[in-house]
Order: sequence, then structure tokens, then C-alpha cells
Amino acid sequence: MKTAVLRGVRDLVIEDRPIPEIGDDDVLIRNEYVGICGSDLHFYNEGGIGVAKIYEPRVLGHESVGRVAAMGKNVTGLKEGDNVILDPGISCGHCEYCRTGHYNLCPVTVKKFLGNPWTDGVFQEYISYPQHYVQKLSDDFPKLRAVMIEPYVVALHAVSQSKAHYGQNAVVLGSGCIGIMTMIALKQHGIHQIFMVDVIDNRLAMAQQFADVKTFNPQRENPVERVMELTNNEGVDLVFETAGSLITQGQTVEYVRKCGMITFVGFSNGESVPYDISTLMRREATITTVFRYANQFRKAIHGLTQNPVPLENMISQIYPLEDIKKAFDENLQDKERVIKAVIQI
Repeated sequence: MKTAVLRGVRDLVIEDRPIPEIGDDDVLIRNEYVGICGSDLHFYNEGGIGVAKIYEPRVLGHESVGRVAAMGKNVTGLKEGDNVILDPGISCGHCEYCRTGHYNLCPVTVKKFLGNPWTDGVFQEYISYPQHYVQKLSDDFPKLRAVMIEPYVVALHAVSQSKAHYGQNAVVLGSGCIGIMTMIALKQHGIHQIFMVDVIDNRLAMAQQFADVKTFNPQRENPVERVMELTNNEGVDLVFETAGSLITQGQTVEYVRKCGMITFVGFSNGESVPYDISTLMRREATITTVFRYANQFRKAIHGLTQNPVPLENMISQIYPLEDIKKAFDENLQDKERVIKAVIQI
């Protein structure tokens, strides 16, 4: 099978590897589309994200949709040809975090997440995967919408962490894929007044295609001042930082109202951020964080089946597997044009 292997910083090549064997409880999946995540770009461009460094050849990718090619003898509820997506984090199932529903924090999951420094991902034609982490889709579920479910799950988890509820308002800092997904998830939780902030007009325009939101570009106006003007100088109930920018991470406290909630979603490079703790305390605001997700895949699939939001409209480019290096390079170099790139396997 064809496999995209990261051998070093910006050294991404196609190799031939054997199709993996499957165990009794495993499913062999023929990958069809895989999204390029921001974490993939960090690994490609910098060799890591914070303390997570890649030191040996690795297959990236964790946002996939495919079909069942074969099954182990103990697998039930699936048949060859079924459309499926993967929960990329394999947990131990018995530690305290798993038993309390926080399997995303399981020490095993941290290292067995697809496409990280320790575990190969899905930029390859086939993968063998445990049935428990394979989610079946209906035959008519659009493939390109399906490849967007994994990032949408991140947004659902972020909104869940924020305890968002009907009648609140919010600001989303960053209007990339995760930022727009967060906005969509907020709308579906009854949050109607949403402000989007980004320095790239194309991304703000994409957000407005999905919902009636107010958008601000800091290169032309002060978004904090504008949000304050539009909220009677109180700020917003919910602040989501999705850009992973040291600048916007530091600005979150400027937007939040008294008793509000700040949710950090985007990963930065690990540097310390100067932060106005005094203002945070005077407002008695709360900070929460997001590390991947937990218990959201079935919710996402059910929600998108009942309310078919065209998430695939966010996909700006589709590349064949043999052009994966070009895809990564263009993703890094042309953020005005590339909102979400997908690899066709």
C-alpha cells in the first residue's frame, strides 16, 4: 500500500508498505479521505508541538473516513463496504480517567492517538483498527462531510467544557476550521449572538456562510472595543481561543464578562503567555481547557444526521495522496486561500 511518511522536518515522502494484518477484534479499513489538521502542520513544519516531538519516521493524520475492507472473527455489527470513521484515541479502558469518562486523558491514549510522535496515523491506504473505536455511518452519509466529523467533535467538546447554554453570547478568536466548527456547535446549543475574530478575511467570510455572525479583523479595527460596544460594555459570557496564538490567548481576559467562561481550544508552541490575572479575578471569570475530546462521536454523527450541516463546504482544497507534500506546503504558505485541505487516499 501507499503510505506518506514524515522522515524529518518538511521531509514527507510516499513509501510502499505491506497492508497491515488484522487481529480477531480488528477491522481493516481502506482509507478514502483524510483531513490535514493543524497538529499535522506543526509536526511537519517544526517537528513537534511543545513537548511532543517526532524523533523517528512517522505517518501523520487522524481525521479519516473510509470503508470496511475486512474484519476479524470477533467483529460484529459491521460488514465489508460499510462507511466508517475512526475515534483516533485508543485508551486502556480501566484507569481512573477511562472509568470516569475522561479517556482522552488516559496515559495510554496520549501516546496511542493516531498520527502523533508514538503512533502511526491514517495518511496511508489501509489501517487495522480495533472495532471498539470504529464508528459506522449510513451508506448515504456524504464522505466529505464525514471527514469533517473529527474536527467537529473537538468543537463539541469545547462547547461542552464551556457549559454553554441558551441565551448566552460568545466570541470565537480564530476563524479557521476549528473556530468555524466551534461557532456551528455554539449555534446548535442556542448561542445566537456570536462574534468571530481573525486576521484573514476569507476565513471570516466562510464563517458567515454558515451563520449570521458579526466578524472583526484586528488589522482594521479593535475587536475588543467593538465587542464591548455591542455588549453594553459588559463583554461576553463565553470566550473561545481556537487560533493557538500567543497574542489572542493573552487577549481572552479582555473579552470576558463577570462570571464568564474562557475556553482554550487551540494549541500554541508551548511558550508562556503574559496574562492579566487581576482582571480575571475582579470579574470572577473561569478558565477551562480542551485536550482533544471524549464521548462526542456518536453525538456528532446523530446531530449531523438529524440536522445535516454541510461541513464539507469548509473544504477548500482536495489533493491526491501523491501530492501530500504540496498540500502541506500550500497549507502553510497560503492561509488566505486554504481553509481546510483534504487528502484523497
